[in-house]
Amino acid sequence: MNIPDFDSYLAYAADDYYLAGRAIAVALVHGGPPPAFLSPLLVRALTEGSQKIPVTVENLPESQLKHDLSQVTITRTRCKQGLSKACVS
Repeated sequence: MNIPDFDSYLAYAADDYYLAGRAIAVALVHGGPPPAFLSPLLVRALTEGSQKIPVTVENLPESQLKHDLSQVTITRTRCKQGLSKACVS
């Protein structure tokens, strides 16, 4: 069982996450500088709508996940072309 740490619970109970979210929203709505800890792609998705922002494997910050998903994409393409024996129907 995964139990969150007590400090996270206290922050949640004190509405710290809610207040941080409101501060970010105010900055974005009023054209202020975006928070530096958010990626530029996420800021665009929040301000323009996530359906309008094309996201690719290359946008992922984690190199291992990026590599794994690239391998899945390559294998899928090869399966569609009938070039791989690793395909499962």
